Amino acid sequence: MILHALANGKHVYSEWPLGTGYSETKELHEAAEAAKLHAAIGLQLRGNRAAQRKGRIHSRASAHRPRTQS
Repeated sequence: MILHALANGKHVYSEWPLGTGYSETKELHEAAEAAKLHAAIGLQLRGNRAAQRKGRIHSRASAHRPRTQS
């Protein structure tokens, strides 16, 4: 979706991370640079209490999950 927006001459504001990995992020960055557009990354969820709590609950739950089954 971001690449499509850049191809259509639109500036992009995305929640972090911009891409799913280094290669996709680099591709999006290069597309924005080539089109002389901005691709900005936001970090709102980092400070969101609900998102922080969900992360803590998830990390606790996954720590107690059995790794193998018999």
